[in-house]
Amino acid sequence: MKRCLGILLAVVACHGPASAQCRLTTADSPNGRIFRLENDQLLVEVLTRSARIHSLRLKENGKEFLEPVREETVQHSRLLPVQWISNHGGFSDWFWTERPPQPSEFSVEGTTESAEAVTLRLTGQAGQWKVNREIRLAQGSRALEVTVTITNAAETPRELSYWAHIVPNPEFFATEGARLVLPAKAGGHSIRGHTTHAFAQEGIQTLPATKGDSFFAIAQPWAAMLSGEEILLVKSGAPTLDPDGFFYRWQGDQGDGTVTLEIIHPTRKLQPSESATYPITLELPTTPNALPHFQPTQPTQP
Repeated sequence: MKRCLGILLAVVACHGPASAQCRLTTADSPNGRIFRLENDQLLVEVLTRSARIHSLRLKENGKEFLEPVREETVQHSRLLPVQWISNHGGFSDWFWTERPPQPSEFSVEGTTESAEAVTLRLTGQAGQWKVNREIRLAQGSRALEVTVTITNAAETPRELSYWAHIVPNPEFFATEGARLVLPAKAGGHSIRGHTTHAFAQEGIQTLPATKGDSFFAIAQPWAAMLSGEEILLVKSGAPTLDPDGFFYRWQGDQGDGTVTLEIIHPTRKLQPSESATYPITLELPTTPNALPHFQPTQPTQP
């Protein structure tokens, strides 16, 4: 009897009308159908058509941490009959070996809703890559878990270059004292033809959140934006970004103040039907003390 009562209370806590926790709902928008994932802490919106995380908001104050997506079909070149969806806003996947790099229209593969979490699973295609995106929000959590699985759908081996492309709310960069925090390697490095920012020593680095293109060789795969008491932490589940992965802060070329934060994962070759999985977390810690603890890396042997 006690066990049944506990299960009943858990269901009421998740689905009760007063609490509005652990819910998965849909709505229509100018950008097409939207899925809303909700727990007691966060409200998340996902565009079904492109699988982009469209919005990430704190429920306690309505604070928006991502720039809402503006999906526009634009011509890549007047000489080529190629159109793509613009990269403004939200959190999306990029594949720089493809033109266009964005996946085609996604479809819903399935959903799961329980007292513990809500999960949305989407599937799409980017050139000859099959892309599966699982988006999960657990009860009581201020972290959105995104698992991207990419499969080589071609008949020959192919090199995969996957970028997690996040566009924070521009208010982060407009706030006085805003800063970027990341665990950087010492010195400057040349990675994929880019020269990374040079630091005197390895460790946690804090930089003003100014606009502009910057490349960073990071010792651990995470970075955070701090603005007043608000924090947006971006983490990759990859153990390392070596040998040719890095972190990229990019100022948009549209003159509209767009700035992106991007985790560039190491290039890898996938055989036909082989898959690669990339766990990405967007988290809103309550204090800088909750940022990942820095672990020094071992020097690379020549």
